[in-house]
Amino acid sequence: MSIQCFRCVNQSNRLARRYIGKYMLGNDIGRGSFGTVKLAKHKVNGTIVAIKRINDVDDARTRKLVDLEIEMQGRLKHPLIAELYEVMKVDKMVFMVRAEHASES
Repeated sequence: MSIQCFRCVNQSNRLARRYIGKYMLGNDIGRGSFGTVKLAKHKVNGTIVAIKRINDVDDARTRKLVDLEIEMQGRLKHPLIAELYEVMKVDKMVFMVRAEHASES
């Protein structure tokens, strides 16, 4: 799977913006043992999402745990649990895109 992952710099205000796929990444909103969760915005429709970035998915045990989390999150359907929109895999990283219901502040 080919996913664009790049960084651009706005010269006028020196703000760096990062993108993964079709999402512009924002601030960190969480951190755990596997990686970080960032607030993000869809570049076309403006949908606000949370993207969980899981680093170093290269050993069998970690892959199994990540695959299990993806499977379980895909099955969960509840109004108080953020829906899993999509999963992107880039090299040894996995990005899980979820609905974000909290405010941006």
